[in-house]
Amino acid sequence: MAEEHKLKVVVRVRPLMGQESEARLEVEEGRVQVGKLGFEFGKENILRGEGLHNELYQLTTAPLIAHLFEGYNATVLAYGQTGSGKTYSMGTSESKDGVVPRAVDEIFERKAANATVFFSLVEVYNEEVRDLIAPRSLAVRDAAEGVVIAGLCERRVETRDEVLELLRTGMRVRATGATDMNARSSRSHMISTFRIEVQRSNSRTVAKLHLVDLAGSERAKRTGATGDRLKEGIGINKSLLALGQVIARLVEIQQHQDSTGHVPYRDSTLTRVLADSLGGSAIAVMIACVSPAADDVEESANTLRWASRALKIRNVAVTNVIVDDSVALRTMVRRLERENELLRKRVRALRCALTPEEAAVVEGAVDDEEAADALPAAEAEAEDDDDDDDDMSSTSLEEEEEEAARVRELESLEQEQRCMTKLREHYERAIERLEKEVKELEQAHQSTENSERKAAKLRAQVLKATREAQRCAELKSRAETEANRLRQDLETARRRRGELQRELQSKDAQHATAARQWHREARRLRRDRDRLSGEKKRLAENYDRAERTRLRQLAESRAALRRLKKDDCFERPLIEGLAREAAKSRAEATYLRERLAELSVDQRRADTIRKSSPKPEEDHHDKVIDDYAARCQRIRRQSTTSMDVDDLAAKMKAVKTVIADVRTQREAARQQLDQPVLDPRLLRDVVPRNYSKPWQHNAQLVVALPPPPPREPAKSREPLAEIDTPP
Repeated sequence: MAEEHKLKVVVRVRPLMGQESEARLEVEEGRVQVGKLGFEFGKENILRGEGLHNELYQLTTAPLIAHLFEGYNATVLAYGQTGSGKTYSMGTSESKDGVVPRAVDEIFERKAANATVFFSLVEVYNEEVRDLIAPRSLAVRDAAEGVVIAGLCERRVETRDEVLELLRTGMRVRATGATDMNARSSRSHMISTFRIEVQRSNSRTVAKLHLVDLAGSERAKRTGATGDRLKEGIGINKSLLALGQVIARLVEIQQHQDSTGHVPYRDSTLTRVLADSLGGSAIAVMIACVSPAADDVEESANTLRWASRALKIRNVAVTNVIVDDSVALRTMVRRLERENELLRKRVRALRCALTPEEAAVVEGAVDDEEAADALPAAEAEAEDDDDDDDDMSSTSLEEEEEEAARVRELESLEQEQRCMTKLREHYERAIERLEKEVKELEQAHQSTENSERKAAKLRAQVLKATREAQRCAELKSRAETEANRLRQDLETARRRRGELQRELQSKDAQHATAARQWHREARRLRRDRDRLSGEKKRLAENYDRAERTRLRQLAESRAALRRLKKDDCFERPLIEGLAREAAKSRAEATYLRERLAELSVDQRRADTIRKSSPKPEEDHHDKVIDDYAARCQRIRRQSTTSMDVDDLAAKMKAVKTVIADVRTQREAARQQLDQPVLDPRLLRDVVPRNYSKPWQHNAQLVVALPPPPPREPAKSREPLAEIDTPP
């Protein structure tokens, strides 16, 4: 039996809450006004205010319960933005009021002995169906009878408390979270389903009641959602958008009466599960929950817009009756057997009313294939007998009447016999049909046995899957053992890291100790540097003093050479004095070079220590060391400049040139005057010497002597030995 039902919409306007002070939604005579937009739903279909659970239940769910036990599917879904009161209206929270608890009460009040109630609870979270009674993910599949959820856990329930306990268990598992708009926002669509089976004599009815608590539509900017909350909000809005597109498409198809139009049920898991409730064979009711607050005007208008579109959807509700063919056939066989038995009893009664001869005639006619011709022959024979009796003797009127009555009774019996024959043929054909049907049933039974064998195979597969699950559990246990081992390794690594950190701290302490030692060594080197600087300063002063002495001596030597131009008898002592002075200068230069080399080695050593040591904090000692290095470089340059060997060699060459000129002049003078040359070795006898005074004083005494008398030219003497030039 099919009936057309329009989708019913009931609008529930919640009161202002918390900090909400301004209402921008008005209700007037069955019309909801949101700003400049108005929506008509009927006065009786709009509820405003707190409470009103009983009124909401009587408008939405109570009419569906009676249809439920007649075999009609039904759906009640709550639609609206987040925080508009959907969960409160459905009663799926901790409260005992709402649509779901009241529906549970009425279902068990109406439940008869031949009715069975099953309950299931699922949620659609991020386009995934999850079982809330036996928590796991489920797959949605298409079957011949419609969309089914494979592996869904359905519990047979006998009392109201069992259902409420399952609801509480599911609500603890259901995905919820806090947002800026709702402290306990539902992050999934929850579907509570009652399946009711009513067993009748030769059939049974199966009906489902879906109570749907949809998640609220929301905006990420208002909810302040991030991370997983933002992902959940995107999934919720996607499924609600798909639901709205399905509603719009159904309205368009039904207005244009286009039965071939495509409805996008498969765009979302939610619309696939609710496909039968939207435009299918179920009686559907929508509860549109809206908020009157000024901040929620746009969301409330959007909810009312979709609700007004849903009013135009029409569902053709049909009863879900399952007929048992074997029971119907057995009933028909029993009825036919009873009718056949009644006919046999009637035949036996008619036979008792006939005479033996008439019964024999009737039985012969019934048994013979030409039973239809037996009766006219009997009538003709009876007429011949009557004629003979009339001719031979007269019969009384009573005997004739009795004979006529017998003839009429015989005719009626013959007619009934023909009817019985037809009935017997009819029943025989019916019995043949029943036998064929029984054979078909036996074949069906055989197919059932095949199905049972397939079921046994499936059970074997289930057993195999169970073993596989056990193996997976073992693998999980092994993985947990491995994880524990890895945790122990991690703990060992952490302890090792602690030990290494302590070793590093110890090494840092050792390095700090070494740094302090290096600082002490640097201070010692600075003290050595200061000492060497003082020594270098003294050496520089000695060098300056020696240089002044050398210059003074050189000047004195030049003066003496000028005085000795007239007397060369003192040139050898002069040369020897100059040689000794040059040797002394070379010795002083060598000593200064060695001291400078030592200072350079000390400087490089200090630089090496300073570079290899960890960089200490900058202090005033670094500046002292830098000043010391710069000063050493400056002194080295000054020493190199002042101790230039080439200059000294040039000076010595100049002295040798002067001596050679003097020698030449003196030789020429002696040749002219032919005077004997004064032997320098005899000067000690002529000139008294004062050995406490320098040799220049004695040279002056020699120069002051009168020139010797001329003498014969002496043999040529060996030239003066060359003065060694310092390297």
